[in-house]
Amino acid sequence: MSDLITLKSKETELYASSKGIREFLGGILDEASFVETDVFLSGENLIYDSVPYGEGVITGYATIGGYPVYVVAQNGEALKGSFGEAHARKILKCIKRARKNELPLISILDSAGIRAGEGLEVLDAFAEVFAALNEFRYYAHHVAIIRGTAVGLMASYAAMADFVFMSGKATLSVNPPMVLAAKAKKDGKYEDILGAKVFAASKLGAFRYETPADVSDKIIKLFSYLDEELVDSSDDPNRQTPSLNNGFNKDELMAALADEGKYLEVFDGFCPSVFCALTSVNSLPVGVIVTNADGASPRLNKYSIKKIRRFIKILDAYDIPLINLVDSEGIDSTLEEEQAGFAVSAAKLLKVVTECSSPKISIVVGKAIGFAYTALCSKPLGYDFVAAFPSASIASVNAETAINVFYDEEIRAAKDSDKARKALAEKYRNDMANPFISAKGGSVDNIIEPAMLRPYVASVLTMTAE
Repeated sequence: MSDLITLKSKETELYASSKGIREFLGGILDEASFVETDVFLSGENLIYDSVPYGEGVITGYATIGGYPVYVVAQNGEALKGSFGEAHARKILKCIKRARKNELPLISILDSAGIRAGEGLEVLDAFAEVFAALNEFRYYAHHVAIIRGTAVGLMASYAAMADFVFMSGKATLSVNPPMVLAAKAKKDGKYEDILGAKVFAASKLGAFRYETPADVSDKIIKLFSYLDEELVDSSDDPNRQTPSLNNGFNKDELMAALADEGKYLEVFDGFCPSVFCALTSVNSLPVGVIVTNADGASPRLNKYSIKKIRRFIKILDAYDIPLINLVDSEGIDSTLEEEQAGFAVSAAKLLKVVTECSSPKISIVVGKAIGFAYTALCSKPLGYDFVAAFPSASIASVNAETAINVFYDEEIRAAKDSDKARKALAEKYRNDMANPFISAKGGSVDNIIEPAMLRPYVASVLTMTAE
C-alpha cells in the first residue's frame, strides 16, 4: 500500500510541476484530443540526485483543427526543461512514431540546454535526435513553437523545423543569453536582444504569436494552405470590388483578393515595405507578395529582396502558386551596399524566381520599373500570366531618369526648365510607360480594372492548377 501511495504522490507532483505547459497544450490542441505517451519514462541525474519523472518533457498525440499531430512539449518547470539522455530518448520515440505514421510533429520548446550531471551520453543522444529530425523532414511537417528559451543544442533543434513560431517573450541562442549579453555589454531583457524581433529576417522568426489561441489558429491556417488541395471557402470567385477603382492600399487589395479576406502573414516582423502571406483564392492555396505595402517604399532594397526570396522558396518547396501585386520603381541601394556586393543579392532573387516551378502570376497595380519588372513580372524569367491596372506604369527606367537621359537637350533649350521637365515626364509616362504599350508587345497579357482583381486571378489559377 505504501508503494502505491508513493506512486500517486509522484504522479501528483509530476502534474503539479507541469501545470503551465499543460494549460498551454490545452490552449492549442483540440479539446480532449491529447493522449500522452511515456508519462513516467525517466533517467537518473548525479547532480540533482533524483529521478525526474517525465524527464521535463511531455509527449503524445492529438489533433489541432482536426489535423492529427504528434507533440513534444518541453516543461520548463521541471529541471528548467533541461535536455538529458532519457529526455532525448522520450523525444526520439515521439519523432519515430510521427515518421512511421507520416504525421506532422509539433515541438514546443522551453529548455535551458543540456542537463548538468550527465556525460557524453547526452551529446550522443542529441546527435541521434538531430539525425532523426533530419530524416523526418522528408515525411511530414515539423513545426517548432519557442514558448520560453531555446538555448544551446535546442536552438539547433528549432532551426531544424520547417516552420518556427516565437512568442514575444521567447529567446533563442546557441550560447547562454547571459554570457552573450555580458560580452556585448547589453542590458535589458534577453528577448530584446535574442527574441522574435531579432530573428524576424530568418526562418526562426517566420511567425510570431501572442497567445495559445493565436498560435493554434495560425498553425491550422498553415496546415490548410500547405496540405489541402482545396481550402474550404464559399466565397464567390467572381466577387468584384468596385471601390478599388478609386484607389487602394495593401489591406484593401488583400480583402478583395483572398477568400473571405483571410490570410496568414509570413515574416511579419521584418521589412514592412513588402507583405508576404499564405492565403487562398477560389479555394486554391496561393502565396501573395505585395511590394510597397507600406505606401512609402517604392523601391526594393536588400531587405525586401531577402524577404521576397525566402518567401518564394517556401512556395516552391510546397508547389504553391505565386501572385505578385507589383508597385515598385526599381532598386534602392547605397554606395556601401553596392561595394558589399548588392548585385549578388539581386542575382539571388532572379535565380530563385527562375528555379521556382510553381505557377507565377503578376499584376502590376502601380509601377514596375527596371529590375522590379524583370524580377517580379518578366515572362522569360518564368511568369505565366502578367496583367496590369490601366493606371500602371511599366518601363525600363522611371520618368525622372528617362528625361535626364533622353531629353536633356530639350530641357536645356526650354525657357522654363521645370515646366518642360514636368511635361516631358508626363509624355514619357503616356508614350513609353503606358501598360497598353507593354500589352501590345506581348509582355502583358491583359489590362484589367482594379475591381476585377479577384475574378481575373481566380480564372488564371483555374487554368494553371494541375
